[in-house]
Amino acid sequence: MGVQAAQKLVDDGVVVVVGHFNSDTTLPASPICNNAGIPMIDPAATNPTITTRGLENVFTVISSDAQNAGNAGIYAVTTTKAKRIAIIDDRTAFGQGEADEFEKAVKAKGGNIVTREFSDNQTVDFSAQLTRLKAANADLIFFGGLDRQAAAVVKHMK
Repeated sequence: MGVQAAQKLVDDGVVVVVGHFNSDTTLPASPICNNAGIPMIDPAATNPTITTRGLENVFTVISSDAQNAGNAGIYAVTTTKAKRIAIIDDRTAFGQGEADEFEKAVKAKGGNIVTREFSDNQTVDFSAQLTRLKAANADLIFFGGLDRQAAAVVKHMK
């Protein structure tokens, strides 16, 4: 849908695009605006690939997953002193991007990832993933995904 929306905006002759909602729509839609010479300013998408592909007309105004989740990974190791870290991500460009950057930062600081579990962005029951995390004896869990699903993870943890 993001690609179709971007193409419609180009076809309608807009002079600038502010959007899209997230990395999953921004990644495939941004080349359309870029190739048409239309600046695209994204206020919400955070996947580092958005700005590292070299598209000269594509900009973000917030920090990337590398900064957000990277700092969280550093914090997990250096401040919380977590020894057995687990990750769950929803396999979207946002969730997986956050989880990948978190994992890189944890490993760079000498931290230990004991397991990494996956869902999709429609999952509501995280029982299977949490059972495996419990078996891995994780003392810290990082979730890469949107808030609705993060709430479901916390609910299942209780």
